[in-house]
Amino acid sequence: VFQKRKDGSVNFYRNWADYKYGFGNQLGEYWLGNDALHLLTKDATCTLRVDLETLNGVKGYSKFTNFNISSESGGYRMSYTSYSGTAGDSFLYHKGIKFSTYDKDNDLSSGSCAKSYSGAWWYRSCHRSNLNGLYGGKSGKHMQWKWRNGNVEYMRKTKMMIKC
Repeated sequence: VFQKRKDGSVNFYRNWADYKYGFGNQLGEYWLGNDALHLLTKDATCTLRVDLETLNGVKGYSKFTNFNISSESGGYRMSYTSYSGTAGDSFLYHKGIKFSTYDKDNDLSSGSCAKSYSGAWWYRSCHRSNLNGLYGGKSGKHMQWKWRNGNVEYMRKTKMMIKC
């Protein structure tokens, strides 16, 4: 498990260094760290599974094969080859994009998506998913995933897991 959100006890609006090295506690909410993600995925064939639970209690999952995170010099760019699952491919918009934080703007927008949406993510211009956004509300700044039916759903719980 490299990302877990469940109760809002950990602030995910953090800087590049925090996301590089990781933060939080594995018993609660946390981010493993982008350096660790790169090391796990660079020489292995990995599958990412994202488990989601909406504020309304609806559960779903998305799986991504050949999931990879590039090195820091590559901007921790996220890639994968295929999707399956019940929650929709909300990563498609973010595929091939570098990671951004409020102090390291790698998105394709003229502004800073990380600042505008109070998170850190593989923002393009800006997002279809934002699982490191603010906890527990219903705005573009909050944890969200564009569901299979095209609706944006706001999240109560998320878990991102890698199997290599």
